[in-house]
Amino acid sequence: MTTQMIIAAILVIATIVLFITEVLPLSIGGILGMLLLVIFKILPFNDAFSSIASSTVGICFGMMIVSSAMFESGLVDKIGQAAVKLAKGSEKALLWILVWLCFILAAFLSNTTVVVLGFTLAAGVVKASPNIKLRNIAMPIAFATCFGGQCTLIGTTSNLVGSGLLETATGQGFKMFTTLPIGLLVGVPTCLLMCILGPKIGNKIWGDRPEESFIVKEGKPATDKKKMIIMAVIMVALIVVWVTELLDLATGALLGACLVIILGIVDFKTAFHDVNWNICIWLGIILALPKAITSSGLHKWLADNVLSVVDMAGKPMLAFAFFIVFTFILTHLISNSTCVGIVLPIAITLCQASGVNPLPFAVGITVISALAIATPLGAGFVAYVAMAGYGFKDFLRYGWLFAVVSCVLVIVGTPLFFPF
Repeated sequence: MTTQMIIAAILVIATIVLFITEVLPLSIGGILGMLLLVIFKILPFNDAFSSIASSTVGICFGMMIVSSAMFESGLVDKIGQAAVKLAKGSEKALLWILVWLCFILAAFLSNTTVVVLGFTLAAGVVKASPNIKLRNIAMPIAFATCFGGQCTLIGTTSNLVGSGLLETATGQGFKMFTTLPIGLLVGVPTCLLMCILGPKIGNKIWGDRPEESFIVKEGKPATDKKKMIIMAVIMVALIVVWVTELLDLATGALLGACLVIILGIVDFKTAFHDVNWNICIWLGIILALPKAITSSGLHKWLADNVLSVVDMAGKPMLAFAFFIVFTFILTHLISNSTCVGIVLPIAITLCQASGVNPLPFAVGITVISALAIATPLGAGFVAYVAMAGYGFKDFLRYGWLFAVVSCVLVIVGTPLFFPF
């Protein structure tokens, strides 16, 4: 291990500790951590802060302004009232509806699209029914989206990466529904557990913490029907261009933000007041932090020195469990796709050298890499829901149980469908 790797490890851990303890505001702690990475030459300045202009931050910023406009137009109350009637005013009913809706949609649509739409709907319901807490809804729908995305090849980018690596090595990648058995085996029980235990766990973590400003605003929403109609048209247009992929999510969100201000649905001062800048900056830092691990070479050192000790030929099940646990830990620190790209080629190589079927390793590593739900580091769309007012430790405290359950199910279930 080089000096640069050691310094990178220390600084990344220190930054995460700042996030967990919140002794400093999230954005300030993140900026400090990134500046130290720059000072110690782990990352150049542009790389350290480039993610502040990332698509995830753009979506977050844009949708905060769009959400503000939805309130000002009165549309958010209309949507919320309709959804409250469907859920009969029950937080539990709304949770069940949105979790399973997102789970199903995520198998065929962009995960980020599903989370953005689900979050927008949930925010509208919360505004119309103050007894429902957005924090009890937002994180579960992000997690459900992670699980649903594992049911098809197109459900998430990491599935495509895993399939491509397997095809390159063996000539045969995943088919459309190769991961479906594991996706259902892991996702259905974990989502059920989340719907049953989630509200209780959440209430213990964030209790009566007040909602974010873009959800709870003073005064009554406007009743201007013209503004409401224009806002509804903008939202429908956004959904259409996102689903059809005419525009990427960030471009659509920012265009929508510009339109609602230009058309006078919300004034500039109000819109920017409703943006949670602390969360936007923190998201940009969170998304860039994994670069310190990859840039320093620490990820390759871990893979080469940890994974090479497994006895693939003699004890394939033990080796499989070792790979899954290692991937499970690593994917909570770096992006899902990067994690697959690091771990899977090593697993395939060891499998081929030992005469072991690489398919269960490919499926297991690919699936578990996308289930980084205990931190907001692995997937941008999971980090997106931080705008509901979650801190770093909220993800850890709420998500660890469901993450561990999913890891165990992947280890136990994958060999049942894909023998060694």
